Amino acid sequence: MLSLQSCAGHAPDGTCDGFDASEDLGRTLYLGAFDPQFQGPVSLPPHQNFTVNVPANVPKGAAALTLSHWSLTGVSTFS
Repeated sequence: MLSLQSCAGHAPDGTCDGFDASEDLGRTLYLGAFDPQFQGPVSLPPHQNFTVNVPANVPKGAAALTLSHWSLTGVSTFS
């Protein structure tokens, strides 16, 4: 998930200083598959490019762009 949170009202004007993006991810810009691929020389790590549109009503100025990747792990019982 790619998210964007404006820092306006959360940090000093024009900055994201002291803003903790883990507290508020903001608006979701992309929610979908994450499937990085190797491209080019084998020595380069796998990557994936994303193109997103920033909503027009996001305040101008500094913002935090956050990438979140979750993994669901199951619990099992055994004896």
